[in-house]
Amino acid sequence: MVTRAMTAHLASHELHQLRAFLVVAKHLSFSRAAEVLGITPSSLSQTVRNFEETVGSQFCTGLRAACP
Repeated sequence: MVTRAMTAHLASHELHQLRAFLVVAKHLSFSRAAEVLGITPSSLSQTVRNFEETVGSQFCTGLRAACP
């Protein structure tokens, strides 16, 4: 059974992923976006990857290649 708290937690997690993606898109740099968000670039990359999996599309493939 899915509770209201579980639904709210999932929505919050998805918003976190969306925000991370938007910051990367704004700065066109995982390193700069990670600095703005106060997390490591590898953590940010994983968060954006999870977002891409959630929505079923890869948005940052070329950006990852340009910004390891």
